[in-house]
Amino acid sequence: MRYRLSILLAACLAFGTATSTTPQPAARAATVQDILVAEQHLATAVATGNEANVDRLVADDARITATTGQFLDGASWEARVLERSRREIAMPPAVDVRIYRNLALAHGRATLSSPSPREVYVMRAWIGAGATWELAAQHTTDITKNATADPPTFATLEANIPAGPTHTAPDAKAQEQSVIRAMLDSHRRYWAKDVAGYRRTIGLDLIRSAETGVRPGTELVAYMESNPRLPGEPPAQLEMWAEVFGSVAIGGWLDAGANASGRASRNRFTVVLVWRDQRWQIVQIQSTGVQPSA
Repeated sequence: MRYRLSILLAACLAFGTATSTTPQPAARAATVQDILVAEQHLATAVATGNEANVDRLVADDARITATTGQFLDGASWEARVLERSRREIAMPPAVDVRIYRNLALAHGRATLSSPSPREVYVMRAWIGAGATWELAAQHTTDITKNATADPPTFATLEANIPAGPTHTAPDAKAQEQSVIRAMLDSHRRYWAKDVAGYRRTIGLDLIRSAETGVRPGTELVAYMESNPRLPGEPPAQLEMWAEVFGSVAIGGWLDAGANASGRASRNRFTVVLVWRDQRWQIVQIQSTGVQPSA
């Protein structure tokens, strides 16, 4: 089994065993083209059943959320996708890429043909540097109902939202528990209708994706302000997880509450956070309703 080794840790190990004191050149900054190449390499590896290349591109401990809301690790997802008679992954024809230092987000609308034709929205989070990237998380949401309605009811962004700044997180904050506390705090402030407090937990570059559409953070806050259900009892955040990669992090949870009609509802969330202005801020949120069989 192959598990992800952070770039920073790998660099430290290499330095500790090196015999030369010659300064090594810093890794070059990532480009959008680097991520587009990684996306295409993954799609090709899956389509051709190239297990070695898929294994190289996907961390065994990657966090994968399927359109059913099922939650898988990278190794389980890899085995499942490669055993299908029709191997494919969601590949947006017009993918939006945002880069936050050593984390890159690729997201967009795509079409899947198996097991039946459907429209989806996918977000992939890549960790790496330069031309070397590894998939750390993937979240896919089925948007067929709203995307194919007549007229379509799936909301789209009027313009791409560029990545904001990423500051250097102190060691004491670059920890999983610090990220989990940030996710808990943001969730609590949203359901308490603490508008000012909630704004502090999200970036101005926030993008929120769900079955009904893709929206900027400003629309999320506006909806929060006008929502008659708020303030209200927050859904439980179950199965919380977080992975930290220096000054960027990926996390998520299973949201267990009730919908507007009072019926039990479960949604799987994936969020991406960056360190800025002395705190963790959420810059990307995607959710998927969990189907009963998942």
